[in-house]
Parts: sequence; C-alpha cells; structure tokens
Amino acid sequence: MRAPTALAIVCLAAACSSEGQGRPADAADSATEELPVRRLEGTPEGNLTDWVADMKAGLDTVVTVAARDRAGAQRAVLDAYVNRQEWLERYYGRYGSLQEDTTSALGDAVMDAEARFHDLLTLVSAETVDTAQLTGAVAAVNAELDRVLEEAGRTEVPPVPAREGTE
Repeated sequence: MRAPTALAIVCLAAACSSEGQGRPADAADSATEELPVRRLEGTPEGNLTDWVADMKAGLDTVVTVAARDRAGAQRAVLDAYVNRQEWLERYYGRYGSLQEDTTSALGDAVMDAEARFHDLLTLVSAETVDTAQLTGAVAAVNAELDRVLEEAGRTEVPPVPAREGTE
C-alpha cells in the first residue's frame, strides 16, 4: 500500500513542478500559428495608442478634482485603470495574449505602468489626499505610459484583433 502512495506523491510532485512546464519552441510556434488570438469580450474600441491617450486624458484632472471631490478622483483613476490599463495588460503585458516574448521591453513597460497605477490608487484612496504626492504619482503613471508608447514604437506591435464580423 505504501509503494502506490509514494508513487502517487512523486507523480503529483512532478506534475506540480515548475520545471519543464513550457512547450518546446517549435510546438509553441506551431500552436501560435494554428490558434489566432481572438478579441476578448469587453475589449474597448481602439488600440494601444488610443488606450494610452484615454488614460492620460482621464488622469489629467485627478489632482485638481481630488482637492474638492476625493470620490470623483478615485472614480477617474479607477476608470482609467480598469477600462484601459487592464486591457493593455491583457494584450501587451508580460503574459498578454499578443506578447510572444515574455521578457519584452514593451511587456515590462506595461507592467511598470500597472505598478504605478497601484501606487496612484493607494494615494487617491487615502483618508487625506496629499496633493504633492498625488501630483508625483500621476506624473509617474504618465511617464510609464510614455515608455509604453516608446517601446511599442520600437517593435512591430500587433493590433488588437478586430471584432468578429468587422474584418
């Protein structure tokens, strides 16, 4: 009875091991060719550059709005984050559906923008809003978004898939 149990534990450990989980390169390449990336349900209109422009426009007034309407500033940041940054990450982040290279500079820039958004969300959600810190956090997000555009310009960025029936 102990031998089958030990064998089951070894097999389970091997299955859960992080080593060897990836497919060989040729299998990964052929899988990419066979299965085209589909547009995810709920994807906003536009593309990477449109989404970055939307985020920057949404963050443009956060500092002044926060001075009189903290909840309104929170909504503006959350809207930019959920409705654009998250989509940017889903398509172009390190493990995004349009990223072939999980170590790409574009993927890193998208993930760094994500981290700066988290910092901004923390600040704008604080009991009291420090205008100087908030100004710095918005500037940090914008700097990372500029980096996203810069890295996207250096590589051939695949477009977001078209809606079905509009190709």
